[in-house]
This record gives sequence, structure tokens and C-alpha cells, in this order.
Amino acid sequence: MKRTVYTNHSAALDRDMDVIVYGESGRPVIVFPTQDSPATNWEEFGMVENLADFIDEGKVQLFCTDTADSDSWTDNGDDLDVRAANQEKFFSYVTDELVPFVSKTAGSKGLPVVAGASLGATHAAVAQLRRPDLFVGAIALSGVYNAEYFTAGGMNSTWYDNSPVHFMGGMSVDHPYVEQLGKRSIVFCSGQGAWEDGLDSMRTLDGEFARLGIKAWFDYWGFDVTHDWPWWKQQIRYFLPFVLDEADENDPLTKNTKRATTRKTAAKKTTAAKKAPAKTAAAKTVTTAKKAPAAAAKKTTTAAKTTAAKKTTAAKAATAKKTAPAAKTATAKKATATKTATKTAATETATAAKKATATKATAAKTTKATATKKAATTKAATAKKATTAAKKAAK
Repeated sequence: MKRTVYTNHSAALDRDMDVIVYGESGRPVIVFPTQDSPATNWEEFGMVENLADFIDEGKVQLFCTDTADSDSWTDNGDDLDVRAANQEKFFSYVTDELVPFVSKTAGSKGLPVVAGASLGATHAAVAQLRRPDLFVGAIALSGVYNAEYFTAGGMNSTWYDNSPVHFMGGMSVDHPYVEQLGKRSIVFCSGQGAWEDGLDSMRTLDGEFARLGIKAWFDYWGFDVTHDWPWWKQQIRYFLPFVLDEADENDPLTKNTKRATTRKTAAKKTTAAKKAPAKTAAAKTVTTAKKAPAAAAKKTTTAAKTTAAKKTTAAKAATAKKTAPAAKTATAKKATATKTATKTAATETATAAKKATATKATAAKTTKATATKKAATTKAATAKKATTAAKKAAK
């Protein structure tokens, strides 16, 4: 890949700042190194090589800058106000000097994406959230988004402006940045393993985005994911395609370019049509002749469709005709069977009733005969007792 080193004097910082450019075209990506590191940071830790395919295929062009962290975020013994002022100078360098340089130098036009890991992610977040008009997207990996982490709780208005959890927490839902940020591709990612000190501030920022209704991607990786380069390499490759796609959709510069290209193409077609020679009578005849077979084919197709429809209708009618008698016969058979079953049941019921009546009558006769026989027996016994008694009296 092409690698070019630029050294520019910063008026805001009053010092020389290196910017290393990797690649020749693609979406410009401004890279902020980790704390106190130079522009070579991503190259030295293999992040540039990790993105070599994106760079070589012209998808991205990296602009890796120096930082001035040792004068601001790093506790160097200076007064908090001095450190805050130095950070604000660096922010001015980014917005007023680096962005115009990128715009002038980049092989492809369009708003840049900002990216970084650790304190580089903090810089990326501050840049994107404070100036959504300058940046179309951000990838912030394992950053700390509360300035108090670096100031031991100290705060002033300048630190407030460089502390995302504070200035986003103080933003109203009707602030004009809310709509702009909603049209940007913003990713915050952190592991939950060792040294991920910014996790709490990321969750706080997540809540503020939700309150404001701003679309952003807050992604929390596992408890085995630590604050280190091997994970950042995986994360940047995972998120970069999504951010690039959304950047293409949301970038007002590329949108305007596409509209202009479309209008220009339409204008060329209109001009060509006006300049085209008028067709002669012979040409019109030929055109009509060419169209005729198509019309005939259309007519034939329509006739074929109509015939097929008629055949289908006839087939349906025939099927219905065949089906109707069969259905009628089945219904008749069912009715006859039902009638026969009803008649049989009635006959069986009547027979059972007759049998029951006969049995009852027989039982009644038997009971009557038994009673008569019993009465006769009783009468004979009584008569016998009377005769015996009479004989005893005669003696």
C-alpha cells in the first residue's frame, strides 16, 4: 500500500504535527492513536496491516495523526485549567487544520470517519459528538467518556466541553445536533474484561443517547474481552463495513454528488434525443413492420389464453356434472340407510315391548294360580281340622 508522511505546523498547538496517510482512495478515516502515542501508533501495533485489504481495495484511506495528550489528558502536574486549555487547542487543530488537510489530500471526496482505541476513542467521540457537521461516522473502541477519570474529579467549562457524558447529559432533545447525530454512523464498543475502565461511562452515554432518541450502536463484548490490541483488531474489522455502508448513505457530500451525476446523465440523454434525426416514412414503415409480429404474437397469445380458459371451464363443468349424480346417489343411499336403521330400531323397540308385556302377563297368571292354589290348600286344611274336632267331640 502507499504510505505518505506529512509534517505540518499547527497554528493552534504551535508545534509540528505528523500525519501518515495509508492508501490512495476510499472513505477518509482520521485515526487518533492511544494515549501519548505518535502517528505511527496503529502501524507499530499491526492495526494498519490488519486493515490492509480495506486499504488496498480502495475502501478506506487512513489519516493517522500525532496527539498532544501529554499536555492535557495525562496528569503531568500542570494546573487543571491549563491542561483543559491544551486539550481545547488540540480540538481546534483537529477541526480547523486536520479536517481541511484531509479534505484537500484525500483521494476520494466525502466527510471523514473518526476512529480510535482507548484514549483515541475518547478523541473520536469528542470530535464526532461536538461537530457532527464535519464527520459522518465514528468507531470508538474501549474509550473513557468522562473527563473526571483524568482530572481526579476536577471539572470546569472546558473540561465539560470535552467530556461526552457531561455535554450529552446536558443536551436538550430539541438541540439541532440531535437530528444531525441521528444521521451519523456511530459505534461505541467495549469489552467487559480486564482494564476496561471506561465501561461505566459508556453505559452512561448509552443512556443519554436513548434519552435523546439518537440512533447509535453501543456494543458490549464478553467478560474475556480485555483492553488490548488483539481485541481492537477484531472489533475494527467487524464494525468498519457497517460504518462505511451507512456513511455512503448519510454523507451529504456524496449524496449531492450522486444527485448532480443523475441530473447530468438525464440532461445528456435529453440532449441526445433532441439531436437525433427525425425518422423518415420508410423508417416508420420498417418500425411498424417490426412491431407487427409482436402484435400478432400478442393476439395469438391472447387467443391461446382464451381457448385454454374455455377448455378449463368446460373441464370444470364436466367434472361438476359427473360429480353431481354421484353426490346425489351417495346422498340417497345415505338417506335410505338412515331410514332403514330407524325402521329397524323401531321394530326392535316394539318387539322388546311385546316381549316385556307377555312376560308381565305370564308372571301375573303365575302369581294368580299360585294364590288360588294356596287358598284351596288353606281351605282343605281348615276343613280337615274341623272334621277332626267334630270326631273328638262325638267321643
